[in-house]
Amino acid sequence: MTYTVGDKVLRDGYPVTIAGGPHTGYSEWYAVKGEDGKVYPAGADRLAPVSTDPRREVVARALCEQNGRDWDETDRNIYRPRADAILAVLDAMETPAEEPKPLAVGDRIRILENVHNGAKVFAGDVLGVEYVGGDVFQTPAARLGTPGLQWTFEMEDEGTGWERVTEDTEPIKVGDRVRVVYAKHAEEDHGKMGTVTSTAGTWTPRGDRLHRYDVRLDSGSEIHAADVEKVVDDTYVYDGVTRARLAVHVEGPHAESLTLSQVVNAYGPLTRV
Repeated sequence: MTYTVGDKVLRDGYPVTIAGGPHTGYSEWYAVKGEDGKVYPAGADRLAPVSTDPRREVVARALCEQNGRDWDETDRNIYRPRADAILAVLDAMETPAEEPKPLAVGDRIRILENVHNGAKVFAGDVLGVEYVGGDVFQTPAARLGTPGLQWTFEMEDEGTGWERVTEDTEPIKVGDRVRVVYAKHAEEDHGKMGTVTSTAGTWTPRGDRLHRYDVRLDSGSEIHAADVEKVVDDTYVYDGVTRARLAVHVEGPHAESLTLSQVVNAYGPLTRV
C-alpha cells in the first residue's frame, strides 16, 4: 500500500503521520512524525492504515485482559496490531453460502434441457410451480405424449434439469406481449401468448393467488392470470419477411395449435415464400 505526506497511519501499532516518501533503498521506507514531534524512518512493512473497525478495540481489550493486564493501565497499542491481524483473518474467511429457500407454489423455474424428466418441455421454458410435495413438484407441463396428464419434476435435478428464475424483471404493463405462466381454471392456456389489457384485476380464486392480469390471447379469448412472462420479441425476420416465432411441437397439431385464421389475426397478413 502506498501512502502520501499527511496520511495518518500506524507504525507498529502507534499513531504517526507520513512526513515524506516513499523512498527506496534496501527496501521501501517512509519518513514519519510521531506524537512527540520527532521525525524518523520507518519501513513500509511496519506501517498500517488506521483502522476504523469498531471491533478492533473489543478484540484488543480481550487480548489484553486474557494476558492478565488492566486495559485502563496498559499501553493499548501493544494489542491493537494483534487485533487487526485477527480481524483480517476472520474477514478473509469465506462466508458460508445461504441455504436456498424451499421451492414453493408460485415460484418460477427455467427448464435447462429438452423433454426434461419425460415432460413436454424445452430448454428455456419458464414455468410456474403449482404443487410441491416432498421431493417432487409440478408445473403446468404435461407428460410427453399424454396431453392433460400433469407431470412431475425432481427437486434433486435443480441445476441440471431446471433452475430457479430469480432475476428481477420490469413490471408488466398494459399493452405488453406476454406468455401465460399461471391462470387458475385456465390451465389449458398456460404457455400461450397474448396482450395484457389490465393489470388491476381483483379476482382471487378460493385458496389461490390474486389474478391481477387480464390477457387477451392470440386466439381471441380473454383470461385472468396470476403470473405472466413478458415476451420481448416473438417474431423474427427471414429473407426480408417478419414471421411468427411459434412454439416447438414434437407431436404434430394438437389442442393448443393455432389455426391459419388465428395466425393471420394475431400476426398480420402473411406473404407466400
